[in-house]
Amino acid sequence: MTKIPKHSVNVISAGGDRMTIEYRALTRTTDSRTHYGIAVTSRLSDGRGDRSEIRDITTIPAYIEKILRTLVRGTVTPTSLYDVVEDLLAEM
Repeated sequence: MTKIPKHSVNVISAGGDRMTIEYRALTRTTDSRTHYGIAVTSRLSDGRGDRSEIRDITTIPAYIEKILRTLVRGTVTPTSLYDVVEDLLAEM
């Protein structure tokens, strides 16, 4: 199984609060195959947060790494994760 690093970015939310967004790969192994997904977690400075995940996107580690880099570059939040990944998958 390939180790895929997690990423995080610090931004200012629409409400003016500091927010950290963390992006990481999810893994699940079945029948000697590793399936990769993505989790995105946002946390405001006061501790409130949100999380979304999409499991079983691919079995190719390089593919999930490319998606993660795109999400980080666009500072995608948990709220928009599904729509953005859907668009990325349609383009690939």
